[in-house]
Amino acid sequence: RQLRREDGRGGNAFCGERVIMLHEVSEIITHEWQRPSLDMMQGFSEAATGHIADAFDGYAALNCKLKAIIPDQTNFLAIALTCQTGPADNLALLHALTHAQPWDILVADTQGYTNCAVAGDLVLGMAKNSGVKGFVTDGCVRDIAGIRKLNMPVWAMGVTPNSPHRRGPGHVGGPVTLLGSTIRSGDILLADEDGVVNEYVYEAPFHPGFVVNVNPQSKNYETFLGNNQSMRT
Repeated sequence: RQLRREDGRGGNAFCGERVIMLHEVSEIITHEWQRPSLDMMQGFSEAATGHIADAFDGYAALNCKLKAIIPDQTNFLAIALTCQTGPADNLALLHALTHAQPWDILVADTQGYTNCAVAGDLVLGMAKNSGVKGFVTDGCVRDIAGIRKLNMPVWAMGVTPNSPHRRGPGHVGGPVTLLGSTIRSGDILLADEDGVVNEYVYEAPFHPGFVVNVNPQSKNYETFLGNNQSMRT
């Protein structure tokens, strides 16, 4: 893939409370990726996470340690926009915001670091204003009262008031791994009360319409159930 280095020599970046010179921080590498069409997205609009997991032989969910931070704000259907921030840093997440489009969901790989938050209501409010549908991270978040007001699903490992640095390095748009699950920018993520699943649209052995037909309301469901032993529940 082609890469673009955002070293920003001579430029500025707004990073939360203050403006810093990008030449003072490490480089953020931006990968190029392809977003699926909205028609493909709509093909999954009636699916539940269990349907997707069954279509992938029982395994499509992200680790169950990821929890919805606001229990009544769980559901989303969105396109992954990934970033790797590394531990105790969120500069790559701020760079990801500059690439965000409506229907994206920000996915931040902190390498499982939970001693500080990777985002709070300020950064996530900026994401919401960009049309982002939610946030998923293997790290922590903060400012729960403010996040609740955003009415935007946030899935994370936990909550802590500790705050991150903004130094880098990091990357945006490349593959990331959250608790053992690989997510690529352009993957379609679906969440409900059961968890978060990755639909791996560019690797899936089926058309999105196939997943819709897994819906128990579909007249094809009983036929599907008989032909697929992975449907265990």
